Amino acid sequence: MTWWLEDSKWGYWWRAVKDNPDAAESLGVVVFNSKMGAAAVSAFSPRSRRLLRAVCVYIDPESVMGFQFSLLMALPAVLGGIGTLWGPMLGAVILIPLTELTRSFIGGSGRGVDLIVYGTLIVLISLARPQGLVGLFSARRKEAIR
Repeated sequence: MTWWLEDSKWGYWWRAVKDNPDAAESLGVVVFNSKMGAAAVSAFSPRSRRLLRAVCVYIDPESVMGFQFSLLMALPAVLGGIGTLWGPMLGAVILIPLTELTRSFIGGSGRGVDLIVYGTLIVLISLARPQGLVGLFSARRKEAIR
């Protein structure tokens, strides 16, 4: 769905509104409708996945609407690069194995050391590279083009 939206008319509108709302509005984009559409799509995607999961397994409020579960869905996008197609996938490829390794090796004590390692990695990447890990590849590509 993301791939389809990225090259659609809505995708272009959303990028224009994100970069410069005034310029987008001067070109005929209704900024309010564009923002509401983006919010609706971003709310629909994770909820539909949770609905499919709920059909197959037992549902309790903590497993469907828990804060930690929602946070774990957002962090790969932050690490990989928000607003990119491959950023969340790259973030998930790194964070999910790292989380499982730290949980199995140092997290069994119940002290939450695995969460500290996880959070430290996110903070370091956010400070060093605000565009996420995908920003490393795009910066190298831009330098190669020059």
